[in-house]
Formats: sequence, structure tokens, C-alpha cells
Amino acid sequence: MKFRPSTNILEKIAEEPHSPLEPLVVQYTEFPQELTHEQMDATIRTFIPGIAQQIAAYYRFGIGSIGEIMELRKMMLVAEALKNEFVHGMPPYQLRLFLGQSGVCYGFYDGGNFFRSTETKRLFESKTPLPKPEETKIIRGSPCFGMGTGIIYENADMIEVDAKEGVLYCVQFKTSLARK
Repeated sequence: MKFRPSTNILEKIAEEPHSPLEPLVVQYTEFPQELTHEQMDATIRTFIPGIAQQIAAYYRFGIGSIGEIMELRKMMLVAEALKNEFVHGMPPYQLRLFLGQSGVCYGFYDGGNFFRSTETKRLFESKTPLPKPEETKIIRGSPCFGMGTGIIYENADMIEVDAKEGVLYCVQFKTSLARK
């Protein structure tokens, strides 16, 4: 599987327009098995602070508690996308973190077909709300209201979907992550 953001994203997260289109840091994480609701919650609770610390250190946001130097609510994007992978996808679930001088790109792959749809691509890239489900479903212990996309849309500065590979890419620029 090709797991790489588009040239457009790489240009946006690069420091300069003429810099090489390679992020300086790429982190790859795979969650190999299906998780129970409790395992999912524990994984997200322990994984997100680590990503936030890595981003803050990479951008040298300063000294202090992570909540003092970084907009932690922005990490809800990662938490929601991971939860969606665990609830709706099929293992192995994958996350790649691409850090460039001007921004970070998260790539989410859930093994399913949702992000292979051109309609899903259109909706996500335009940040259009998804159609509401007829009824609330409980999948793997989690209620599914169809509202999580709003959290992703609100906290992503840019979204692209690679429908061929089935990967959701979300960008957050350094300026929106630093605490004002």
C-alpha cells in the first residue's frame, strides 16, 4: 500500500516552497488486532499524550506543561479518527504521522472501504456533514451517532482522502497547534 500524503500536502507542511517534499519526521504505528471498548479507550488515552509531546518537542513550543504550550483540544482530531478506525474498520489499523516545518499530517488507514468511496472523499475534503444515520448503532461497545466527523472537520486545517488506497489525511498547521 502506498501510504504517503499528496504533493499538495507535502508542499503545505514543508518550510519553504522549494524545500524537498519530504517531511523531516515520519512515525508509523500499527494496531494489529481488534480491540474491546475498554482496550480502545485505554489505547487512545495513552497514545494521544505521546503524540502531543512529540509534536510540541519537534516544534519547540517551549517549556511548561503540554496544556500550557499546545492547543490540546486539537488532539481530539487524532482521538476521534483513531476511535473511528477501531470501531468501524478492520485490523490492522494504521496511523502515520508526518512532521514538516510548517505543519503535521496524520494519515489514518482502517482496512475498510469507507475511505475508498469517491463520495466519502468529496464529503470529507469539502467538510460536508455526513448523512445522519437512521438510528443510533452500537458497534463494539461504542454508540455511533455520525457526529465524530464534526470533531475531525473542526480540528483539521486541511483534509484529503486517497480513495485509491483508502487513507484519510488530516493536516494541522504549526500555527494552529501552538498555544496563543
